[in-house]
Amino acid sequence: MINHVRNLLMNRAKDGYSYDFPGEEYIPAAFVPRKLHPVLVSAFQQLFGTNPDRLFLNYRMRQLMAIIHATELEEFVVYYDPRVTYLPLIDDESFFSSIFGTAVTQVVGTGDEFLVNGEAVAAAGANRLQQIWDVVVTDANTLRVDKRTNPVDSIEYPLVYRNGLSDEYPLSGSSLSFRIREAPLNTRWTVEARMQPTADDIGTTIAGLETSLGDGGLQYLFPLNAQEPVATWKRVWARNPIAGYRYGAVLLAIADRVNQMPQDV
Repeated sequence: MINHVRNLLMNRAKDGYSYDFPGEEYIPAAFVPRKLHPVLVSAFQQLFGTNPDRLFLNYRMRQLMAIIHATELEEFVVYYDPRVTYLPLIDDESFFSSIFGTAVTQVVGTGDEFLVNGEAVAAAGANRLQQIWDVVVTDANTLRVDKRTNPVDSIEYPLVYRNGLSDEYPLSGSSLSFRIREAPLNTRWTVEARMQPTADDIGTTIAGLETSLGDGGLQYLFPLNAQEPVATWKRVWARNPIAGYRYGAVLLAIADRVNQMPQDV
């Protein structure tokens, strides 16, 4: 399977995402996510949190694959299939900064000004980085904000203009707010925010795997009778003093175990 280790570590189907979505990499249409053993569920929750969105998954996968490819352990990425489409990984951090920000599209009407206040920054520990809202002038005195990404909601606000500029209204689930210039009825905008994680320390996150897995989880990943290549990864995990090697070994062991799981049909 093309990008086999990456696909196993993310354990998500293509799900209709196009290749211009930030961080999206090739996933074969035939790939079906695997039903995870409880140990793997614990590992995935440590790495990705609960119910992450696609943007966060791609963001985290870029970090995880960079760890493996930073050492000689990258030879095992092509152990199952030599076809890897996401290389080379860029050394700079542009991927982790350039994809974030806020975009406004006017869906109904033309040229009506929409002013966003604040920065697109996720709350600490957040693993849902993409938020989308529709904003509609429903009548002369009412503005409605429909949040389209989970958790969805719909809130109406009294529409008040002062010298042609509205009061300030929140975009729910974010630190962003907005104002509009006086606009006709039924004017509609779509606002998309891609929020940059704050205090995102991948080293701390992945180091927490040892605690979250416990002795039983590590024995599941590295059994006593481990065969190659798991036996090599087990030695690296147990003996190598360099964190990048140990983390790469445990990530490969997780992918190998996921590969053994039944399809989640």
